Amino acid sequence: MRKETTLCLVLMMAACGSAEENGESPGSQKVEETPQQNTDDDNEDDEEAVSEGNLPDTNDNADQQDGDQGNADPSEADDPADAHASLEVHFIDAGQADATLFIMEDGTGDPLHLLLDAGHWQDLLVVEYLDGLGIEHLDVLASTHPHADHIGQMDSILGSIDVGEVWMSGDEHDTQTFAKTVDAVEASGVRYEEPRRGDVFDLGPLTVNILHPERVTGDFHEGSLAASFTFGNHTLLFTGDAEAPSEVDMLEADLDLEADVLQLGHHGSSTSTIPSFLEAVDPAAAVASAGVDNQYGHPHEEVLDLLQEHRVDVYGTYSHGTIVMRSDGDVLDVETERSGDAWKAAQGDSQAGGDGRHAEGCISLNDADADELEDILHIGPARAEEIIAGRGWDAVEQLTKIDGIGDQTIEEILEEGAACVE
Repeated sequence: MRKETTLCLVLMMAACGSAEENGESPGSQKVEETPQQNTDDDNEDDEEAVSEGNLPDTNDNADQQDGDQGNADPSEADDPADAHASLEVHFIDAGQADATLFIMEDGTGDPLHLLLDAGHWQDLLVVEYLDGLGIEHLDVLASTHPHADHIGQMDSILGSIDVGEVWMSGDEHDTQTFAKTVDAVEASGVRYEEPRRGDVFDLGPLTVNILHPERVTGDFHEGSLAASFTFGNHTLLFTGDAEAPSEVDMLEADLDLEADVLQLGHHGSSTSTIPSFLEAVDPAAAVASAGVDNQYGHPHEEVLDLLQEHRVDVYGTYSHGTIVMRSDGDVLDVETERSGDAWKAAQGDSQAGGDGRHAEGCISLNDADADELEDILHIGPARAEEIIAGRGWDAVEQLTKIDGIGDQTIEEILEEGAACVE
């Protein structure tokens, strides 16, 4: 059974405050590199292919790192509550892409930062988000695999922010985005790692346990990095774009997969999150990083149905915007940029813009303000106020409870198609 986890949901009332960046890159054990062949992926963003880029060798000083910095025994970590430590995990709304920022406070006042995946190659949303927080240093910049919706802004980040260490899967791609990323890693002279199953890294009070892969094969999804991130009593599990075969591999390896929060594999695709894997993780909450009305239909209905069956709270960047989870080691708070319903938004009938209008443009009786409600046929200022006062609407037809609205009026409102409920 899942250990009891306290999840508290609030809405973001203001932009996140700036963070002061200090601290040095954590050391990590050198991992032997394995050359791999290139593959393409059907869901890969269209990019002009270029000659294959080569990943840089691990820095020569890797073996000189202190033994107590990388691959440390997690049992030796200080108790976060005793050290007044804290953790923030920002699931950044990066469209149809992944980007998750970890901000750790070790109790000394010096924050540590890890960015897992770097958004889409066609925009700078992640770069802008980091800039908005005032972040000038990343202790670790990691990517789960070399697809352009995961490494997209790594080159820009390396060119504008001081980075202590880069982690990549070791798979190589023949795209311009990958080539630019490799060039940026080489130019920066940053320490470089290819984590493998069994590697454990301590970043202040945060312990990162690498669960997958044991080796890369040239299949980018099969080689996607999967890791658990443990802070105090809370664990979050990330699998990148790992699919069912990789999930089976982790199950057969008899790993400890239990986590409070699961970032859904492959943006919530039905190629991932098989029932046995979800049962092993047994999360209290799940997060789908996906774009509004994306062409792949992520997250897929069967995955959301499975989560609902297991009574897992679901958050989506496409429905909630950026999602921030905060932990003191005991209580995990969930803060969202806007209200929303991840299941309904995936079906195209829930609020996506955070302004009372659902994805298809209809006006929510339960969310819209008075001015928006007045855009509905037959709804004026007085009726708008009555709708707000009577909230908890389950169907548009219930508006007959309002004086002057009869069956004929309801029929005309439904025919217009402007009104809806969550």
